[in-house]
Amino acid sequence: MVTKSGGSLLVTSTGTGGAPLKSQHTSSTSKKEEEGKTFFVPWGTNNDFPDVVLNMVEQSTVGRAGLHYTAKMILGQENYTYVRKGFDPQGRQIREYVDIEDWEAIQERTNYELVRIGITQDYAMFSMGFAEILFDGMKNKVFSISYQKAGKVRFAPAEKGRIKFAYISANWADNPKEADCEKLPVIDPMHFASQIEEIRTDKKFFKYLLPLRWPDARRDYYSLAFWDSSRNNGYMGISNSIPKFKKALFENQMSLKYHIQVPLEYWEWKYPKWEQMTEDEKDTEINNFYDELEESLTGAENAQKAIMTFYRSQTQGANKAMGEFKITVIDDKMKNEAYLPDAAAANAEILFSMLINPAETGLGSSSGAYTGGDNNGGSNIRESHIKTRSLMGADRNILNTVFKFTKLYNGFDPKVRITTMDEVLTTLDTGAGTAKKLD
Repeated sequence: MVTKSGGSLLVTSTGTGGAPLKSQHTSSTSKKEEEGKTFFVPWGTNNDFPDVVLNMVEQSTVGRAGLHYTAKMILGQENYTYVRKGFDPQGRQIREYVDIEDWEAIQERTNYELVRIGITQDYAMFSMGFAEILFDGMKNKVFSISYQKAGKVRFAPAEKGRIKFAYISANWADNPKEADCEKLPVIDPMHFASQIEEIRTDKKFFKYLLPLRWPDARRDYYSLAFWDSSRNNGYMGISNSIPKFKKALFENQMSLKYHIQVPLEYWEWKYPKWEQMTEDEKDTEINNFYDELEESLTGAENAQKAIMTFYRSQTQGANKAMGEFKITVIDDKMKNEAYLPDAAAANAEILFSMLINPAETGLGSSSGAYTGGDNNGGSNIRESHIKTRSLMGADRNILNTVFKFTKLYNGFDPKVRITTMDEVLTTLDTGAGTAKKLD
């Protein structure tokens, strides 16, 4: 191994004994996923899986907010680079911040914080994000980092177990031709060390795609997010349908609230020539009367409104009594709280699928089932929040592959690592202020 050191940098060549590493891909890929493949492998049966997911999530208050929350938890506050200097008596790492000028310059060539947000948001949604790596004109170094939206990316069929290329298009629904798509070589997120020399010597491509995905136990191309079970099993659909159903009830509540009985002699009184009218004319007048009553009784703006009717008290002669209008309030089987337990259950199931304690989102503030119970206490919620952040360590390690690849390619000190700093609020009775830094 050839090495060159100076200052705070240590530059090494890749390989063992001076020879480039060989590709470690030997396994075949899923034939089921490759069904319907052309120059690309479809994402979902109709190659529209990202749109299917987004269309449902965009209607879900809890689903969208939960994924937004998850993305922010993964993102944390700030990334910083450091070297480990050992451990303190409590077994905690002693870290020393290291400023890598090359890495700082790379981040400044794009708004890297926005790039991080974009990748993390896609990763929270699909368990997949795509960093775009741009090299300098000599392929000596990574020059800048951007990203591609996950929904725009489709992989080319693998060659000997390795996905070598991906295609970028914003119009997959239109079945674009290969010539209409941008073709980018793919960096293997697991075995990129074996690709370094191959990338350096290839002067055809200067922009590569680095997939950042949670390893899927079943799928070789497109990972399936764990939270997707709440979409696939129907709970998210239930949560989305209940507000629409409740809105329809409010707009059409007369059909559920009143039984109006109109005496037949009313029509003879109002229309002296009633018996001479045609059936169509009678139907028209009855429908007009119905519409007037419906307008008077239905809709939220008519809530608590009174209705007035007239009748005769005489029972003999020309003014003999006319049958009374009877308006009966039907027992409302669909009370205001109807389906709210179902909504709470669906919302809780969605949050469970995202490993979010429902009480953290305010679901515990309501009453009834699935609302937290004894779990609503501040301490429990705060500890759950900290636990959630600790679980995000694995996801952050995957997304930090961008730095790990850049470190190897650009020759940063091998001892340098990257981590995420979090700010976690604590109570005033801790004796250490209201904020604590965790990483």
